[in-house]
Amino acid sequence: MNRSVMVLVVGAVVVVGGYVWNAQQGDPTGVEQAAQDASDIASEAVENVTEGTVAEAPMDETESEAAQAAEQAREAAAEAETGADDAARSEQIAEEVEEAMDAVTEEPAAPAVEAAQEAATEALEAAQAAGAAVEQAGSAGEAQPAEIAAEVAQEAADTAQEAAETAEAAAAEGDMPTAEDAAESAEASATTAEVAAETAAEIAESGMDANAETDSAAEQPAAEMTLADYLTPETFDVDALKRIVAESDLDDVQKISLRVKIDAAGRDENIVPVVIEEIDAALNPE
Repeated sequence: MNRSVMVLVVGAVVVVGGYVWNAQQGDPTGVEQAAQDASDIASEAVENVTEGTVAEAPMDETESEAAQAAEQAREAAAEAETGADDAARSEQIAEEVEEAMDAVTEEPAAPAVEAAQEAATEALEAAQAAGAAVEQAGSAGEAQPAEIAAEVAQEAADTAQEAAETAEAAAAEGDMPTAEDAAESAEASATTAEVAAETAAEIAESGMDANAETDSAAEQPAAEMTLADYLTPETFDVDALKRIVAESDLDDVQKISLRVKIDAAGRDENIVPVVIEEIDAALNPE
Protein backbone atom coordinates (compact mmCIF):
# COMPACT_ATOMS: atom_id res chain seq x y z
CA MET A 1 0.00 0.00 0.00
CA ASN A 2 1.12 3.59 -0.60
CA ARG A 3 2.92 4.71 2.56
CA SER A 4 1.15 8.08 2.65
CA VAL A 5 -2.22 6.33 2.57
CA MET A 6 -1.22 4.14 5.50
CA VAL A 7 -0.14 7.22 7.47
CA LEU A 8 -3.44 8.98 6.75
CA VAL A 9 -5.56 6.03 7.84
CA VAL A 10 -3.50 5.51 10.98
CA GLY A 11 -3.96 9.23 11.64
CA ALA A 12 -7.70 8.77 11.45
CA VAL A 13 -7.45 5.92 13.94
CA VAL A 14 -5.46 8.10 16.33
CA VAL A 15 -7.99 10.93 16.08
CA VAL A 16 -10.84 8.51 16.69
CA GLY A 17 -8.90 7.40 19.74
CA GLY A 18 -8.97 11.02 20.87
CA TYR A 19 -12.70 10.98 20.37
CA VAL A 20 -12.96 7.94 22.63
CA TRP A 21 -10.98 9.66 25.38
CA ASN A 22 -12.98 12.88 25.14
CA ALA A 23 -16.25 10.95 25.19
CA GLN A 24 -15.17 9.18 28.35
CA GLN A 25 -14.31 12.54 29.94
CA GLY A 26 -17.66 14.02 28.97
CA ASP A 27 -16.07 16.81 26.91
CA PRO A 28 -18.47 17.62 24.02
CA THR A 29 -16.11 20.27 22.60
CA GLY A 30 -13.32 17.71 22.33
CA VAL A 31 -15.72 15.26 20.72
CA GLU A 32 -16.76 17.77 18.08
CA GLN A 33 -13.18 18.73 17.18
CA ALA A 34 -11.99 15.09 17.11
CA ALA A 35 -14.91 14.21 14.88
CA GLN A 36 -14.09 16.95 12.40
CA ASP A 37 -10.37 16.02 12.33
CA ALA A 38 -11.14 12.33 11.84
CA SER A 39 -13.59 13.09 9.08
CA ASP A 40 -11.05 15.24 7.22
CA ILE A 41 -8.27 12.66 7.51
CA ALA A 42 -10.52 9.76 6.53
CA SER A 43 -11.70 11.64 3.46
CA GLU A 44 -8.15 12.35 2.36
CA ALA A 45 -7.20 8.69 2.87
CA VAL A 46 -10.08 7.47 0.70
CA GLU A 47 -9.20 9.97 -2.03
CA ASN A 48 -5.55 8.83 -2.00
CA VAL A 49 -6.53 5.18 -2.20
CA THR A 50 -9.00 5.56 -5.02
CA GLU A 51 -7.25 8.28 -7.05
CA GLY A 52 -6.62 7.12 -10.62
CA THR A 53 -8.02 3.63 -10.17
CA VAL A 54 -11.14 4.17 -12.27
CA ALA A 55 -9.34 5.40 -15.35
CA GLU A 56 -6.32 3.15 -15.06
CA ALA A 57 -7.20 -0.21 -13.52
CA PRO A 58 -9.30 -1.78 -10.75
CA MET A 59 -7.89 -1.42 -7.26
CA ASP A 60 -5.87 -4.41 -6.18
CA GLU A 61 -6.81 -6.33 -3.05
CA THR A 62 -4.54 -4.33 -0.72
CA GLU A 63 -5.78 -0.96 -2.03
CA SER A 64 -9.38 -2.12 -1.64
CA GLU A 65 -8.77 -3.09 1.97
CA ALA A 66 -7.04 0.22 2.61
CA ALA A 67 -10.08 2.04 1.23
CA GLN A 68 -12.32 -0.01 3.49
CA ALA A 69 -10.16 0.88 6.49
CA ALA A 70 -10.38 4.57 5.60
CA GLU A 71 -14.14 4.30 5.15
CA GLN A 72 -14.42 2.76 8.61
CA ALA A 73 -12.46 5.70 10.00
CA ARG A 74 -14.89 8.05 8.25
CA GLU A 75 -17.86 6.15 9.66
CA ALA A 76 -16.34 6.43 13.12
CA ALA A 77 -15.95 10.17 12.61
CA ALA A 78 -19.57 10.46 11.42
CA GLU A 79 -20.76 8.77 14.57
CA ALA A 80 -18.65 11.22 16.56
CA GLU A 81 -20.33 14.14 14.82
CA THR A 82 -23.71 13.00 16.08
CA GLY A 83 -22.44 13.62 19.59
CA ALA A 84 -22.94 10.04 20.75
CA ASP A 85 -21.86 9.74 24.38
CA ASP A 86 -21.75 5.97 24.74
CA ALA A 87 -18.08 5.31 25.66
CA ALA A 88 -18.37 1.54 25.16
CA ARG A 89 -19.62 2.05 21.59
CA SER A 90 -16.82 4.54 20.99
CA GLU A 91 -14.20 1.99 21.98
CA GLN A 92 -15.82 -0.60 19.71
CA ILE A 93 -15.61 1.79 16.76
CA ALA A 94 -11.90 2.36 17.33
CA GLU A 95 -11.30 -1.39 17.61
CA GLU A 96 -13.07 -2.02 14.29
CA VAL A 97 -10.84 0.50 12.55
CA GLU A 98 -7.72 -1.08 14.05
CA GLU A 99 -8.87 -4.53 12.93
CA ALA A 100 -9.35 -3.24 9.39
CA MET A 101 -5.79 -1.87 9.44
CA ASP A 102 -4.49 -5.24 10.63
CA ALA A 103 -6.26 -6.93 7.70
CA VAL A 104 -4.45 -4.62 5.28
CA THR A 105 -1.00 -5.57 6.57
CA GLU A 106 -1.58 -9.24 7.43
CA GLU A 107 -3.64 -10.58 4.48
CA PRO A 108 -1.76 -13.66 3.17
CA ALA A 109 -1.31 -14.42 -0.51
CA ALA A 110 -3.82 -16.84 -2.01
CA PRO A 111 -2.56 -20.48 -2.07
CA ALA A 112 -2.90 -20.57 -5.86
CA VAL A 113 -0.69 -17.50 -6.19
CA GLU A 114 1.94 -18.98 -3.88
CA ALA A 115 1.90 -22.27 -5.80
CA ALA A 116 2.23 -20.48 -9.15
CA GLN A 117 5.08 -18.29 -7.93
CA GLU A 118 6.90 -21.29 -6.48
CA ALA A 119 6.48 -23.19 -9.76
CA ALA A 120 7.79 -20.23 -11.74
CA THR A 121 10.86 -20.10 -9.51
CA GLU A 122 11.47 -23.82 -9.93
CA ALA A 123 11.10 -23.52 -13.71
CA LEU A 124 13.58 -20.66 -13.83
CA GLU A 125 16.10 -22.63 -11.76
CA ALA A 126 15.66 -25.60 -14.10
CA ALA A 127 16.25 -23.40 -17.14
CA GLN A 128 19.41 -22.07 -15.56
CA ALA A 129 20.57 -25.61 -14.83
CA ALA A 130 19.89 -26.54 -18.46
CA GLY A 131 22.01 -23.59 -19.56
CA ALA A 132 24.87 -24.81 -17.41
CA ALA A 133 24.50 -28.27 -18.94
CA VAL A 134 24.84 -26.75 -22.41
CA GLU A 135 28.23 -25.33 -21.48
CA GLN A 136 29.31 -28.73 -20.18
CA ALA A 137 27.99 -30.44 -23.32
CA GLY A 138 29.93 -28.03 -25.52
CA SER A 139 33.21 -29.39 -24.26
CA ALA A 140 32.00 -32.92 -25.02
CA GLY A 141 30.89 -32.09 -28.57
CA GLU A 142 27.20 -32.46 -27.71
CA ALA A 143 26.26 -28.79 -27.56
CA GLN A 144 23.52 -28.84 -30.19
CA PRO A 145 21.27 -31.52 -28.63
CA ALA A 146 21.78 -29.98 -25.20
CA GLU A 147 20.87 -26.57 -26.56
CA ILE A 148 17.59 -27.98 -27.88
CA ALA A 149 16.71 -29.30 -24.44
CA ALA A 150 17.76 -26.01 -22.85
CA GLU A 151 15.50 -24.08 -25.21
CA VAL A 152 12.57 -26.26 -24.16
CA ALA A 153 13.44 -25.53 -20.53
CA GLN A 154 13.58 -21.78 -21.15
CA GLU A 155 10.26 -21.77 -23.01
CA ALA A 156 8.67 -23.68 -20.13
CA ALA A 157 10.14 -21.22 -17.61
CA ASP A 158 8.71 -18.28 -19.57
CA THR A 159 5.30 -19.96 -19.67
CA ALA A 160 5.44 -20.62 -15.93
CA GLN A 161 6.25 -16.97 -15.24
CA GLU A 162 3.35 -15.78 -17.38
CA ALA A 163 1.03 -18.22 -15.59
CA ALA A 164 2.21 -16.95 -12.20
CA GLU A 165 1.45 -13.38 -13.24
CA THR A 166 -2.00 -14.46 -14.45
CA ALA A 167 -2.67 -16.20 -11.14
CA GLU A 168 -1.67 -13.12 -9.17
CA ALA A 169 -3.84 -10.79 -11.27
CA ALA A 170 -6.83 -13.14 -11.11
CA ALA A 171 -6.54 -13.56 -7.34
CA ALA A 172 -6.39 -9.78 -6.89
CA GLU A 173 -9.71 -9.55 -8.73
CA GLY A 174 -11.21 -12.37 -6.71
CA ASP A 175 -11.31 -14.75 -9.68
CA MET A 176 -10.00 -17.82 -7.88
CA PRO A 177 -10.95 -20.43 -10.56
CA THR A 178 -8.75 -18.61 -13.07
CA ALA A 179 -5.99 -18.24 -10.48
CA GLU A 180 -6.09 -21.97 -9.74
CA ASP A 181 -6.01 -22.88 -13.44
CA ALA A 182 -3.01 -20.60 -13.92
CA ALA A 183 -1.28 -22.22 -10.96
CA GLU A 184 -1.76 -25.66 -12.53
CA SER A 185 -0.32 -24.35 -15.79
CA ALA A 186 2.70 -22.94 -13.96
CA GLU A 187 3.29 -26.25 -12.18
CA ALA A 188 3.01 -28.19 -15.45
CA SER A 189 5.51 -25.84 -17.09
CA ALA A 190 7.86 -26.26 -14.15
CA THR A 191 7.74 -30.04 -14.62
CA THR A 192 8.58 -29.64 -18.31
CA ALA A 193 11.48 -27.33 -17.49
CA GLU A 194 12.85 -29.78 -14.92
CA VAL A 195 12.68 -32.71 -17.37
CA ALA A 196 14.36 -30.59 -20.05
CA ALA A 197 17.15 -29.69 -17.64
CA GLU A 198 17.63 -33.36 -16.77
CA THR A 199 17.74 -34.21 -20.47
CA ALA A 200 20.35 -31.53 -21.11
CA ALA A 201 22.42 -32.86 -18.22
CA GLU A 202 22.09 -36.41 -19.56
CA ILE A 203 23.32 -35.26 -22.96
CA ALA A 204 26.23 -33.43 -21.37
CA GLU A 205 27.29 -36.48 -19.36
CA SER A 206 26.86 -39.29 -21.86
CA GLY A 207 25.59 -37.84 -25.12
CA MET A 208 22.26 -38.57 -26.74
CA ASP A 209 21.25 -39.72 -30.17
CA ALA A 210 17.91 -38.16 -31.08
CA ASN A 211 17.13 -41.38 -32.97
CA ALA A 212 17.96 -43.63 -30.03
CA GLU A 213 15.21 -45.58 -28.30
CA THR A 214 15.01 -46.27 -24.61
CA ASP A 215 15.76 -49.86 -23.60
CA SER A 216 12.18 -50.49 -22.54
CA ALA A 217 10.83 -49.00 -25.75
CA ALA A 218 13.14 -51.09 -27.90
CA GLU A 219 11.87 -54.26 -26.24
CA GLN A 220 8.26 -53.59 -27.26
CA PRO A 221 6.69 -55.29 -30.30
CA ALA A 222 7.19 -53.25 -33.44
CA ALA A 223 3.74 -52.27 -34.62
CA GLU A 224 0.93 -54.01 -32.81
CA MET A 225 -0.49 -50.58 -31.98
CA THR A 226 -0.45 -47.52 -34.17
CA LEU A 227 0.28 -43.92 -33.19
CA ALA A 228 -3.43 -43.14 -33.01
CA ASP A 229 -3.86 -45.90 -30.43
CA TYR A 230 -1.58 -44.03 -28.03
CA LEU A 231 -2.99 -40.54 -28.54
CA THR A 232 -5.57 -40.57 -25.77
CA PRO A 233 -5.06 -39.79 -22.07
CA GLU A 234 -6.06 -43.36 -21.20
CA THR A 235 -3.62 -45.08 -23.57
CA PHE A 236 -0.78 -42.56 -23.39
CA ASP A 237 2.41 -44.64 -23.18
CA VAL A 238 5.65 -42.76 -22.60
CA ASP A 239 8.06 -45.43 -23.88
CA ALA A 240 5.97 -46.37 -26.90
CA LEU A 241 5.56 -42.77 -27.97
CA LYS A 242 9.26 -42.05 -27.52
CA ARG A 243 10.00 -45.04 -29.74
CA ILE A 244 7.60 -43.81 -32.41
CA VAL A 245 9.14 -40.34 -32.32
CA ALA A 246 12.68 -41.75 -32.51
CA GLU A 247 11.76 -43.80 -35.59
CA SER A 248 10.02 -40.91 -37.32
CA ASP A 249 11.33 -38.58 -40.02
CA LEU A 250 11.27 -35.57 -37.72
CA ASP A 251 14.45 -33.53 -37.39
CA ASP A 252 16.58 -33.67 -34.24
CA VAL A 253 15.10 -30.48 -32.81
CA GLN A 254 11.56 -31.86 -32.96
CA LYS A 255 12.60 -35.28 -31.71
CA ILE A 256 14.40 -34.01 -28.63
CA SER A 257 11.70 -31.45 -27.89
CA LEU A 258 8.95 -34.09 -28.10
CA ARG A 259 10.99 -36.55 -26.06
CA VAL A 260 11.31 -34.00 -23.25
CA LYS A 261 7.60 -33.23 -23.31
CA ILE A 262 6.59 -36.89 -23.42
CA ASP A 263 8.72 -37.55 -20.34
CA ALA A 264 7.20 -34.53 -18.62
CA ALA A 265 3.70 -35.79 -19.42
CA GLY A 266 4.66 -39.06 -17.81
CA ARG A 267 5.19 -37.16 -14.55
CA ASP A 268 2.26 -34.76 -14.73
CA GLU A 269 -1.02 -35.97 -16.24
CA ASN A 270 -2.17 -32.37 -16.69
CA ILE A 271 0.37 -32.07 -19.51
CA VAL A 272 -0.82 -35.16 -21.38
CA PRO A 273 -3.59 -33.53 -23.51
CA VAL A 274 -1.25 -30.75 -24.69
CA VAL A 275 1.55 -33.20 -25.54
CA ILE A 276 -0.88 -35.44 -27.42
CA GLU A 277 -1.83 -32.47 -29.59
CA GLU A 278 1.83 -31.67 -30.25
CA ILE A 279 2.67 -35.27 -31.18
CA ASP A 280 -0.34 -35.50 -33.45
CA ALA A 281 0.50 -32.20 -35.16
CA ALA A 282 4.12 -33.23 -35.67
CA LEU A 283 3.52 -36.77 -36.93
CA ASN A 284 0.18 -36.31 -38.66
CA PRO A 285 0.48 -32.97 -40.46
CA GLU A 286 -2.54 -32.05 -42.53
